[in-house]
Amino acid sequence: MPQTDIAEVVSFFNNEFIPAYSDLTGFIVNKPQEILIGIEYAFSHLMQHFNEELGTESQDKNLEKAYHHLQRATLDCYKLLWVYMNTNIVQLIDNQNKRKFCVNMVEGDLLLAYQRFRTKAQEARTIEGRNVGLDIMPSIAAYKGACIEGRKILVNIDEIKVNDLEKLETRAYRFITAKEFIVGLLTGLVSSLIIYAIQIYF
Repeated sequence: MPQTDIAEVVSFFNNEFIPAYSDLTGFIVNKPQEILIGIEYAFSHLMQHFNEELGTESQDKNLEKAYHHLQRATLDCYKLLWVYMNTNIVQLIDNQNKRKFCVNMVEGDLLLAYQRFRTKAQEARTIEGRNVGLDIMPSIAAYKGACIEGRKILVNIDEIKVNDLEKLETRAYRFITAKEFIVGLLTGLVSSLIIYAIQIYF
């Protein structure tokens, strides 16, 4: 196995980790604890790499561990991003009105795109399982590809229409609930009057 050098770690940080971390935090507007822990571990090992009190072998091992934690954090970014994307998309797919009126895609194309999104994730899980303890990069690329499929769906969702429809559905639900309450109240009242009349006249 080739020795990792600092330039490789810096390149990975800039070209792989930062885009993945930015995509995740930008989408969920939060910084997941598991990613922050991975960053902390990577930073700690990286500082040990520059610790002159350690021997060269120990410094190199710490750089390797820093790189591994950074790679793992990148993979976790894409896995978490896929989960959050899926949650948003499923809410759309499961609502027939949102599916029909809030997406700038033909409904059939939307369902096919969602199937590709899920298939890509299944393929990524298979690749990850095959590469346990080996090269993590194929897994990162696979989950990144799955998230790209999700983004193709999300960019076609009209959030204004989604918000308008949700407000409409809320008003309709309140109206139906109020109507059911009034009907139930009147039914109970009429029943009470009938029973009262029977008791008086019969």
